[in-house]
Amino acid sequence: MTRKEAVAEHRRTSRRVEMGAPPAVHVPFEAIMRHSRMIHAVLRQLGVPARDQPDIMQEIFLSAWRSVEGGGFRPRPEVPPNKALQSWLLAVTWHHIFHYRERLYRWYRELAAFATPERARHAPSPFGQVEARMALRCLERLEPELRAVLAGTAVGNTAEEIAAEFGAHPGTTNKRLHRGRKQLGKILR
Repeated sequence: MTRKEAVAEHRRTSRRVEMGAPPAVHVPFEAIMRHSRMIHAVLRQLGVPARDQPDIMQEIFLSAWRSVEGGGFRPRPEVPPNKALQSWLLAVTWHHIFHYRERLYRWYRELAAFATPERARHAPSPFGQVEARMALRCLERLEPELRAVLAGTAVGNTAEEIAAEFGAHPGTTNKRLHRGRKQLGKILR
């Protein structure tokens, strides 16, 4: 802990004592984890996509644990400990969901700025997209060595460059290129 962090922690704890805040209570990590169903239910109810739920739950658990370790869990003495922990974890969950939505909003805003009409003008037509998908499916039917050589030539590499990349002889690469083009031609017909 740096001197600056130590001074900030001292100020926080001294302010809490002056304000009459209850003492910090240490809760084992297992007690925090016991509330995972409640946290998961809150994430679902508030519309967090299923793909993001595990990541946010991990953030919530780590944040809660760090806060407990730093003396941030200070339940009032008149509230039962389990109820106090549940309420506190609910507040931590709300906090993380709020920040998740903020990040999501910023991401969508940046994505919208990136997808300008100028870029949309150069997008392939739906027919072109279908043709491209069909061609990729045909490429998937080729042997991996042939597919790799064809992909290398598609990006503009010479047979010698592809051979050097794969550690093969240039003659072998040329044969694979010829065989790959021939097989792809048969598949596309």
